[in-house]
Amino acid sequence: YVRVAPDQGEVLKGMFVPYCSGCGPTQLEQAVGIVGAVIMPHNIYLHSALVK
Repeated sequence: YVRVAPDQGEVLKGMFVPYCSGCGPTQLEQAVGIVGAVIMPHNIYLHSALVK
């Protein structure tokens, strides 16, 4: 990281502002599905533990 010396503003922008060059609705839908598939099983497990 130190040798490459990236632009700090661009790094921070990339961390907090979603950006996808050339992405259409299909690609964004797939990205949301991937994130949802990773997060949802944990939510189901937590809910089942809390209901007991």
